[in-house]
Amino acid sequence: MELRRVNVYAQYIKERENQDIIQSEAGFLTYKIVNADCYLADLFILPEYRKTGAARGLFSQLIQIAKAAFCTRILTNIYPSTNGATTSIKTALALGGELLAAEQNLITLVRYI
Repeated sequence: MELRRVNVYAQYIKERENQDIIQSEAGFLTYKIVNADCYLADLFILPEYRKTGAARGLFSQLIQIAKAAFCTRILTNIYPSTNGATTSIKTALALGGELLAAEQNLITLVRYI
């Protein structure tokens, strides 16, 4: 089998979820732009890169992409019952997110840009 230079996960995300991906050696984030909103779907940083600014670096790239697409905000949903939800909320708040809505098992945060 020949090695492929195409990122299979990125191709899967685009095809199945209609999302784009920003990647680095530290991790990735997936997002989707709809009208003036940018939806951050996933943000994952490898354990050895956590608390190094890697998430902020990826998020900064997303802000630039969203601004170029004339988005006015970045939204993300966090499910409190998910493993690591507390860390996700802390990270989103540290990146400038604000609480937009909270329901039984769904927290929506927004970052205006």
